[in-house]
Amino acid sequence: MTKQEFERRTRMEVSEREFDYIHSLYMHTGMDKDEFCEHYITSGDGKILREVHARAVSEGMMHREAKNMLDYVATFLIGKAHAYDDTDLYNEAVRIIGQGEVTRKTLEEGLPLWEEDTKFLKELLTQKR
Repeated sequence: MTKQEFERRTRMEVSEREFDYIHSLYMHTGMDKDEFCEHYITSGDGKILREVHARAVSEGMMHREAKNMLDYVATFLIGKAHAYDDTDLYNEAVRIIGQGEVTRKTLEEGLPLWEEDTKFLKELLTQKR
């Protein structure tokens, strides 16, 4: 993604230095451009993404390893969200890997669906008609 693409998608102007960090973060998330920019607009770079990015850069992790780490963090958050009935943890997992992946993982783990999961599935099934 170029700086111009990021600025057009987010309607934010950033310096070259800021964009270098943003682009590196984007490259370590595994998200597509639109998904990343949407998450960036609503949450900035977020504490968890910053920490994963810092670790990925410091350890020289490849893109795939960083994506696996994000997946692991999101799975952990989903479990804790259910254990503590904490929507903030759930929403952070959605922010990291997206609603579809969170719903899929919730089903795979045999956990009860949240209202957001049910809404997502209903919308998905409506689109498939």
